[in-house]
Amino acid sequence: MRKLEEKMIELIKDKTSGKSGKNTEIKIVRLDIVKDSRAEILLHGNLIATYYYLEDIIFLYTAGWTSRTTKSRLNSLLNGLGFIQSVKQKNFKWYVCDREFEEGVCLSK
Repeated sequence: MRKLEEKMIELIKDKTSGKSGKNTEIKIVRLDIVKDSRAEILLHGNLIATYYYLEDIIFLYTAGWTSRTTKSRLNSLLNGLGFIQSVKQKNFKWYVCDREFEEGVCLSK
């Protein structure tokens, strides 16, 4: 895991909004109704993941960019937050849990 990805995980675990490197941003959104928070992870200003603390679930997105960098950030998120799943690629297609990647796929531990 790269240092900026470690910083990204640290920000999420600390529930702190901020930047990790030049292109990755974490926004913590408080959800007053259910006394929960979510972390929105942006890469180049595009939403690539949303993590809900209370439910301990994560939604993954590519924002149309199936790049090495996007895949690296998603896998770092999954690994750093304790998920066992990962994003893999075969023949130019992305997969999660042996299924083809779909925008907004929801994963739980």
